[in-house]
Amino acid sequence: MGRRRHLPRLLLEVGVDQIHEHDVALANAFREGVGLEASNSAIVSIEVADAAPSRLEEAGIRFSMTDGRARFGFHIYNDEDDVTAAVEALHGLT
Repeated sequence: MGRRRHLPRLLLEVGVDQIHEHDVALANAFREGVGLEASNSAIVSIEVADAAPSRLEEAGIRFSMTDGRARFGFHIYNDEDDVTAAVEALHGLT
């Protein structure tokens, strides 16, 4: 919980608008990588093949599954490397 204790201060220092821009930019980079159009949301839900969950887990990607759709939420602690890893793990499975 050590890092979470500093999160409110970080949010105030960086600013909510800048964090939102960061989050949405990562989500849109992910969308582009899997062939989707850009959006104004940091959350992406996509239909995936049955093999996708195990591949994502092996790559260390955090996501949730509901009704055959993988849900990804990008936030301040994510970066371009996370986007690249997720896109690569899903290659051929979307």
